[in-house]
Amino acid sequence: MRATMTNQHMVAVFSSGTPIIYPINSDGITSYTPYSIVYDPNLKPQNTQAIEVGTDLTFWNGLINLNYTFSRQNVKDQIFEVPLAASTGYSSLVTNGGRIHTNAHEVTLAVAPYRKGDFKWDFAFNFTKIDNYVDELAEGVNSIFMGGFVTPQVRAGIGSKFPVIYGVSYLRNDAGQIVVDKNGLPQAGEEKVIGSVSPDFNLGFNTNFEYKK
Repeated sequence: MRATMTNQHMVAVFSSGTPIIYPINSDGITSYTPYSIVYDPNLKPQNTQAIEVGTDLTFWNGLINLNYTFSRQNVKDQIFEVPLAASTGYSSLVTNGGRIHTNAHEVTLAVAPYRKGDFKWDFAFNFTKIDNYVDELAEGVNSIFMGGFVTPQVRAGIGSKFPVIYGVSYLRNDAGQIVVDKNGLPQAGEEKVIGSVSPDFNLGFNTNFEYKK
């Protein structure tokens, strides 16, 4: 907050974040805003190791084709913004914050149900499942904020899929039922992972008609 006297009236200026002009209406006064992010002097590139195996199977002279691929990626020295205590003068530290691994499965089933003369009809189904998991974060950090203004938020948490929705859960009894107050409104429970951003899997379908090429 900054207050100045100009021609017998006071002008109050408040700035949050990084403004285009600061101070505003400052009559030529120049000032600076602090940068809230600090970089680890030992920061190094993240490293990714990947393996991929698969198979292509064909049956009945190409009438049915089955393709399967599995891949795994191991990312170490993942670069994250790790939150810092306000007493340090910074909001976050950019450092090598942890390890992530990804498992991916992809299956494609292609069928040619009709091939006669100049006419050809093909169709295919595709199934894809990609799971990202956080294995490790910086020492003393259990989750990292990635988006959102209040709760719920998008976070990366150890042992959870990446990313997850983190927020206040419902208070439940021993039977797993939601506890409500006298007005029938749900009671707040603990803060924890309440959902996942990533889909469980993706399904696709395509078809193709061909006549005389």
